[in-house]
Amino acid sequence: MNSGKTIGVWMDSNHATIATKEQANESYKIIAHVTGKGVLPISNENSSNNHARTLQVKFIKEISAHLTNAGSVHVTGTGKEQEQFIRYLSGDAPV
Repeated sequence: MNSGKTIGVWMDSNHATIATKEQANESYKIIAHVTGKGVLPISNENSSNNHARTLQVKFIKEISAHLTNAGSVHVTGTGKEQEQFIRYLSGDAPV
């Protein structure tokens, strides 16, 4: 992250809205909406957990693709997904 572009991400477990502004005096512009896929019911608990984790990683990576050239990123939203996303960005997440 080396430029002055500011990016804001609002996210919950299945949706993310990404907004950016290039200059301090500009207003934010929504650049993307990312929707994660819901977990399908699987009878095997282990397979179900693995499937949910795979979908979560894919969701996080789709959001991350919009963060190129960001000088700062503000993440907000509901639930624990935002915490996991911040850990992923900092390199602490086991993804």
